[in-house]
Amino acid sequence: MKATFYRGSVTMMILIMASISGPALLFTQTAIASIEGQGGGTTTNDTETTTTTTGTAAPTVTDNATQRVAVGGGNITISINQFSPQTVEIQPGDSVAFFAPQDSFEVHNVIFDLSNGTTISGIGVPFTLPPGQFSIEAFTDVAEELLPASPYNLGEPIIQNMPNDTQAIIGFNKVAFYPAVVDQNGNVVYLEEEELSNQMIQMQQAFEQGTPMPSPLSASYTMGGTESVVSSGIVLGVNEFRPPQFPFLHNFTVTFNEPGTYDYLCAFHPGMSGQVVVGGGGGG
Repeated sequence: MKATFYRGSVTMMILIMASISGPALLFTQTAIASIEGQGGGTTTNDTETTTTTTGTAAPTVTDNATQRVAVGGGNITISINQFSPQTVEIQPGDSVAFFAPQDSFEVHNVIFDLSNGTTISGIGVPFTLPPGQFSIEAFTDVAEELLPASPYNLGEPIIQNMPNDTQAIIGFNKVAFYPAVVDQNGNVVYLEEEELSNQMIQMQQAFEQGTPMPSPLSASYTMGGTESVVSSGIVLGVNEFRPPQFPFLHNFTVTFNEPGTYDYLCAFHPGMSGQVVVGGGGGG
């Protein structure tokens, strides 16, 4: 991994908000244990038709193999901060499904950094305001003016709409917390953001009404060759708690059409990394 996506415990650089419902977030590095038996393997979809988000157009995927990779694991007493398996070999057109093992409590994400060392980002990013913008008149639109502070060159704040018609600006990097794709020009697209938002509303309603939770959240993407960063957002196995303020995925599937070696990492845990080798290897 040549690019710099700073990892480790979260530091919140900026927090401008009245209040946020739900439990507080705490990310810490914990024990690394064996990852045998976490459920990695290969499945084949012979007839299933899947619509995915791509760098170009959404294709129809048929007769493709899917390699499963467990993202961490463990339980409430022990955390497993590794990918299992760490290296997978697939053929062009195949997919890798990154999934959270059942009842895993540790927070992870999957970051593919294809920027050749030009991306500098992290989980918590400091943001700056343009000169003269810190005033009451400009404050309603200030969220759109926030920019990553040097040396960071990639990051967007998480913005939440509050019940009193105000906005909360959180210094966490949205690119690390939401399924996202960043192109080579630095433009960010959040995958299935509206769909995931609607599902989160359904989860909140089910929690308040005491009814069964809807299906776990998932997202997918097909590599198109124009990406600099591809992020799964948060991958977490536990869903028996108050719905979060941003999506927690149980499954993130990436399809690879071009041969090469694709390195990835978890931005929350130093040393947690893996590799997808497509068609025998080569430059990713």
